Amino acid sequence: MSSMHYSNRQMCTGGHKTITMPCYTKIMTCDSICGKILPCGQHQCQRKCHDGYCTKTSEKCKQLCQTLRNNCGHMCV
Repeated sequence: MSSMHYSNRQMCTGGHKTITMPCYTKIMTCDSICGKILPCGQHQCQRKCHDGYCTKTSEKCKQLCQTLRNNCGHMCV
């Protein structure tokens, strides 16, 4: 029996680029920043290419932006 592993060339899970990985790899990720829009609708995911959701559904966005808060007029943090 041969110990050779065949390469699988396909798009990474984030859709950034085509990569070559061993055929037994189930989730193909690259080293690019994810870039998907977060649930807040104003920021992009800063994690490296990944499978699944960018944040937990209960997690609030913590990225700084220029949006003013409705209740006090200060910038969000």
